[in-house]
Amino acid sequence: LKLGIIFVFVAVFWALFDQTGSAWVLQAENMDRTWLGITWLAPQLQFINPVMILILVPLTGFVIYPVINKVFKLTPLRKICIGLFIMVPGFAIVSMVQNWIDAGATPSIGWQVFAYAILTTSEVMVSITCLEFSYTQAPRKIKSFVMATFLASVTLGNLFTGAVFSFITIDMFDPNQEALVEDGTRSENPDGSYTVSMPWVGFMGGDSVRVTFNAEGVKQAIDVKGLPEVKMGLAKIK
Repeated sequence: LKLGIIFVFVAVFWALFDQTGSAWVLQAENMDRTWLGITWLAPQLQFINPVMILILVPLTGFVIYPVINKVFKLTPLRKICIGLFIMVPGFAIVSMVQNWIDAGATPSIGWQVFAYAILTTSEVMVSITCLEFSYTQAPRKIKSFVMATFLASVTLGNLFTGAVFSFITIDMFDPNQEALVEDGTRSENPDGSYTVSMPWVGFMGGDSVRVTFNAEGVKQAIDVKGLPEVKMGLAKIK
């Protein structure tokens, strides 16, 4: 029961941490992804987390934890508590970056890398510590059950995220219902693919937005005329 209280906080940790595989990837699509001389695909950047795990686990175990222990006794519960607070600046950075993107800028992916470093440090202190603490504290006969409960906290965190997003509505364009878009037109291509064209608010004359779908209805490309100029203009205003 006492471990269950800890697992509730860990579930909140996972609810936030797993945004790296969804919201962070979508954010990276709108960033300058040239880093270390390579232009990365947005999903590829998730490799940063496992690489930093390999670096931070020995670094914290042999360097950081011993140094902190000289200041005050670093118990497992204190590690978890510190790790949860460390997560805050990581998401603050991501929030700041999103504000820049919304303003029309294209920030460097280095900001996300920095946020990954902070978040991975939090993961090492929360996830690994809680995993070890749960196993050592659980009675021998129910160790497997306790470990399963710990893993269930990941599910609980994702269920919490899903519940939050169920109250967030975003107007999406359905390519099969062009009537939702004023003056939207659909043109069929010989190979079965099709293009949906529509004016974009703020641009006069012609089709400003073209969305291309394959024969299965999967989005392939979006062509927005004038978008680079709009971003440049917003950056100058900023």
